[in-house]
Amino acid sequence: MRRVFVLAAVIVAGTLAATVIAQRSDNSPERSQRPRADATREADRDRDRAPGDAAPPPGMGPETKLEWMMVRPGKVRVRDTWNVGRVECKPWNAPADAEKAFVRVNAVIVRDADKADDKATGIELILESQGQDPDRTFLFDEGQVGELMSAIEALDNAAQRLREPPRGASRRTIWTLNGLEIGMTPRRTGGYLAPMSPDEKSTGLSPDDFNQLRRLLDDAKTVLARESAR
Repeated sequence: MRRVFVLAAVIVAGTLAATVIAQRSDNSPERSQRPRADATREADRDRDRAPGDAAPPPGMGPETKLEWMMVRPGKVRVRDTWNVGRVECKPWNAPADAEKAFVRVNAVIVRDADKADDKATGIELILESQGQDPDRTFLFDEGQVGELMSAIEALDNAAQRLREPPRGASRRTIWTLNGLEIGMTPRRTGGYLAPMSPDEKSTGLSPDDFNQLRRLLDDAKTVLARESAR
């Protein structure tokens, strides 16, 4: 009987010891402090991050990295601009006394003044007029320049296949990016560039004007590739 009592006492003592060890493991400083330490480190990173470093959420700010670098608050930036060239636009159906219009292409690199690797590269495509209409500027990141060139070729190919529209209607192929609309009319008669707004004035281009624009875009890519490597 005494032996049974001793054995029961040993079992109870072992169970209590295991319970205490488990509680100590669950409440150990290392385990309980780990989430708090992670939260502290995250708070430190948020506090050290400059207010203007993070880009705005998608749909809440500039559409291109180039524009974001230009408007980023609380930062000194260095902006380099190369005037690649411009096209004087002469649409086939423009009257003789029509105001002159131009499409200018600039290559642009914007850098953080304190961090040389923090930069954005791209182009400005500017619709200029010699009249009273204000210039209109469209920004494209470097990776989008090739899209513009491909779009002009694709629109031209599609426009050549267009059938004539019904009487009283107009018909064109269109392509849009970053607020710019490019349109081409049937039978390779030319097209236009315009802001994506029904009230905005468009700039007419002939087929030759579009070819010159593609050459300027290609030149801009060359400038950006050369200067970005420096």
